[in-house]
Amino acid sequence: MEAQTLQAEVRGTRGKGPARQLRKGGQLPAVLYGKGVENTALSVSPKAFIGALKSEYGHNAVIELHLTGGESGETRVQTMVKDIQVHPVTRSPLHVDFYAVSEDQLVTVSVPFRTYGRALGVQKGGKLQVVFRELPVRCRPADIPSVIEVDVAPLDMGAVFTVDQLDLPQGVTVQLDPTRRLILLGEDRRKVEEDNEDGTAKAEGAEGAEKAEG
Repeated sequence: MEAQTLQAEVRGTRGKGPARQLRKGGQLPAVLYGKGVENTALSVSPKAFIGALKSEYGHNAVIELHLTGGESGETRVQTMVKDIQVHPVTRSPLHVDFYAVSEDQLVTVSVPFRTYGRALGVQKGGKLQVVFRELPVRCRPADIPSVIEVDVAPLDMGAVFTVDQLDLPQGVTVQLDPTRRLILLGEDRRKVEEDNEDGTAKAEGAEGAEKAEG
């Protein structure tokens, strides 16, 4: 994963009042913390921040902060977004927590889980059930996958796909029991019920016809 870059200015004031003033001035208040990094109040461009999250990795993107305005001059810190406070109506960001990470540090994030293809069992009238839409993944920041995908085309009726069947990149592990079921393929209950109702209706119709003839 290639890190996104974001300019950030160190600010000396904290609290709700200064944060409000920053937002009025078109800036987004933020904070940086993590192992080996001093807790630092920052301000960033909201437009640039939103742009950094528009990569295929979304909120799992590694963001390199270029810090200015501090005592140490311009410094660079590899970070990930730990938390975002958003406006309840507009959903625009109000405050961001950046967490400093190192190249060899293991992190746990939620990665989208998707399927593709048309399962063999579905073609026979079955129903595909995907149990998880996201999977908890642990790996180094640079190894975070943008998505975990499974080709369901070979799955037939009664198939069960579990965690240990995933084809994961090297260094990436899913933090679930290896036998945890991710995908199930069984009968479509609605179709079964419709077929049963149709069969019952036909049987009742035939019975009525026999009575009429008698």
